[in-house]
Amino acid sequence: MVKETGSYEKLLMEASEIYEQFEGTSEYDGIYLFFSFDLVNSTKFKSRYKTKWPIVFDKFYSHITKEMIEKVKGSVVWKYIGDEVLFYKKVTCEEDLFIHLSEILNITRNVMKKINGRVNETLGNLFIKTSVWIADAKFIQFSDIPDSIVDESENLIRFNSTNNIENRDNIYSNIDFIGTDIDSGFRVSKFAEKNKIIICAKLACCLYKLYKNRDPMENALKNCVEKHLRIVGYEKLKGIWDDRYYPIVWYHDSWDDPTDLLHYDDRWNSPIIQNNYDKIIEGKLDKV
Repeated sequence: MVKETGSYEKLLMEASEIYEQFEGTSEYDGIYLFFSFDLVNSTKFKSRYKTKWPIVFDKFYSHITKEMIEKVKGSVVWKYIGDEVLFYKKVTCEEDLFIHLSEILNITRNVMKKINGRVNETLGNLFIKTSVWIADAKFIQFSDIPDSIVDESENLIRFNSTNNIENRDNIYSNIDFIGTDIDSGFRVSKFAEKNKIIICAKLACCLYKLYKNRDPMENALKNCVEKHLRIVGYEKLKGIWDDRYYPIVWYHDSWDDPTDLLHYDDRWNSPIIQNNYDKIIEGKLDKV
């Protein structure tokens, strides 16, 4: 992936532990996956199609929620932030780390197809950008715990009310996550692009470590790491890795087909595609 020094060496150490550490001292402690679906160009669409955007947003929210709850078992709506929907899922087994990526890509495509079918004007004007990241989080009662007990690298879980603790079957959450891995997930999502999934470096590293430690012929994992993950570039993320360059990792199921991978004008609309266009088209991107 990159030379094992500094931030990356620390990442390797964390990844070597995270994929096999699914439970903590609290029933809420553990490894969590986070999923972000962001409707792109929505502001422009709302100003142009004033009577149709409410329908689009309603379908976006409802279809994404329905498909995630049905197809990614154990996923919960974390929050709605304008034109973005966030989910989380507690990881219960190693397979959770890689089996959902292909499903997430399919969900993104299915929902966009449904929206296009319902409102024709969305075709070519609206897109969904999808991000997935991972964090090892522990539950903490902020009012009862002194600051000194919280390690600066920890990701914390808190409930915004006790109702959420009592109503565990609700698909809508009143839970919140805070920490550096949560921040890095939001930061890296800036480099998400349509028809692909961006994943955080820690999840990519976990998948690589898992791949090296399991049966190399296990097709789902093998395809995920060897065929579907690529490093498309390196960017600085504010406040992450001490501002050192961070690997931008995309998941896609057809890297060999540029027509499926990119639209003809993506190279002018996306700086990261523009900067790495030749490597993407020529299939010369680094593997994780």
